[in-house]
Amino acid sequence: MPAMHILDTTGHTSVAWRPDDPTSVARAAGCFADLRRQCHLAFRVRVDDPTAPPEQVDHFDPYVDGDLFWVRPLQGG
Repeated sequence: MPAMHILDTTGHTSVAWRPDDPTSVARAAGCFADLRRQCHLAFRVRVDDPTAPPEQVDHFDPYVDGDLFWVRPLQGG
């Protein structure tokens, strides 16, 4: 089951969904959209090759192969 892990000041929050469950997909897609609006960045970590470098993603795919990890953008100079 794919999941998103949101790294934040509380530690982290996980949101999982089942691609065959429209309710859980809609909830996860809404969470994805909210985080994008807040300028967070999503990175996919592949299930089939966890040693592969994370790949930045910018759209929600309910059939994603791997987990998504969300981070806040770096600030400062």
